[in-house]
Amino acid sequence: MAKIVAGINNTSLNESSPMKISTLLRNRNTWVFFALSLLYCIPSWVRYASWRGSVWDMGYFVNALWSISHGHWLACSPFEDGMPALGDAASFILYPLALWYRATGPYGLLWIQAISLLSGIVFLLRWGRRFQLTPIYSVVLIGLFLIFPTIWGSLLFDFHPDVFAIPLLCALVESVWDCHWRKYWVLFFLNLLVKGTMPVTLFGVGIMLLIQRHRWQGWLSLLLSSGWMAAIALWLLPKLSPTGNVAQWSSTYGWVSHSPRSFLGSVAGRLTILATPWGHSTVWVYLFGIAAGVAFIPFFYKQSLIVLIPASTMILFNVYSHYVQQQWLVNQYSLFMVPFLFASLTIAMSLLTKRTLRFTFMALPIPILVASLTWKSFGPILWPTRAARQLTVASQLIPPQAPVYGQDFTLYKLVNRSHVAILTSYPQKVPNDAFVLLDKNQNIYQFYGISIRKFQVMLLDFEKSPQWKELYHQGPVYLFHKIGS
Repeated sequence: MAKIVAGINNTSLNESSPMKISTLLRNRNTWVFFALSLLYCIPSWVRYASWRGSVWDMGYFVNALWSISHGHWLACSPFEDGMPALGDAASFILYPLALWYRATGPYGLLWIQAISLLSGIVFLLRWGRRFQLTPIYSVVLIGLFLIFPTIWGSLLFDFHPDVFAIPLLCALVESVWDCHWRKYWVLFFLNLLVKGTMPVTLFGVGIMLLIQRHRWQGWLSLLLSSGWMAAIALWLLPKLSPTGNVAQWSSTYGWVSHSPRSFLGSVAGRLTILATPWGHSTVWVYLFGIAAGVAFIPFFYKQSLIVLIPASTMILFNVYSHYVQQQWLVNQYSLFMVPFLFASLTIAMSLLTKRTLRFTFMALPIPILVASLTWKSFGPILWPTRAARQLTVASQLIPPQAPVYGQDFTLYKLVNRSHVAILTSYPQKVPNDAFVLLDKNQNIYQFYGISIRKFQVMLLDFEKSPQWKELYHQGPVYLFHKIGS
């Protein structure tokens, strides 16, 4: 218990004191960290270069960042009927991030994603010193972090602004432990810029602060997070959506109510609806994966359970979604819980006794098994596309600002333009001077409704029609140019 008190209340710890930028740059460990981050993001670079990315979500965010960096501030997405980028997830952080994208391109975007995820290790090392963990415990802590499915899944699968929550929420945890409230409020508002769902986690932070008897900080956190969520869900997202409702609401929480405005009324009128998700096996697999991913250690002690409260609010948010991918631990939707999960794990490891230590080492193979099982289903998306060389050659024949149509996986490297779209039906109106890039082997998310048979018919029509000119055909890859009548 003495370790917990010293760790949480000691504000004079060197590990938590801020460092000047000049001192940081002269620190050898800083350069080692950046070198490791370059190595860490190599798999995502390889995946991007080998045509294994997708419009959802790499292409979507790159197109938004390209639009913002070229002065199109609303960044109306060609993939969502012209809806502004903020209308999808209320991710305000895209605006400053657009400057980084303009300077570094998509590879720089993937690098800063790797840096954000890897920053979790830096905080874990600091927390290990704070709570006086032995070196072997620190190694176990970092190992569990690196193999946690949400971490490596977010690294490998495209780009998501959610990753910036790792350093920002970890720093927020430290500010609570240090009772550094000015820093806390700065980080609180910075976290709100990451994504529109962040207030769900920050609401949990408010509950945690109340339990820890930081009353006015807790109540104010609850008020601000609730107010921000209400402003996002009831005003901003409906205002920006072409349909006047929150984007993807029907596929996520539409089973509860037809809109966010009627959500609380629907729940209050039918309390039994709260039991509905708990009958689905995917929910229990998700919850088991979270607990097993940290070897069940944080659940041994009351002190560590308190820190899990913000993680729990985000977990419940995902559990009650009808969109099953929110319950896949490998996806980015669980990133907001990770800092609190591992802060809780750090505290629990500092309290391990000989009796619990024996169980802990017996349980350590379980996170490895969880990571292996998720990797088995996730791994195939990493292998290079068989037609990668042909797609590269065909894409080089398309002028920089020409309209481009195609498939999910053939378009994500061509989104740095204002007119780009996925073929969603056939026949579909395509403007003159547009290009269509197709890969006959790509059946996943192929055309959002175009069958293989219709795909074959479309190819025949393109080849026979005088309006279309075949610019390239090698193996399964086709590039057509619409020259008009």
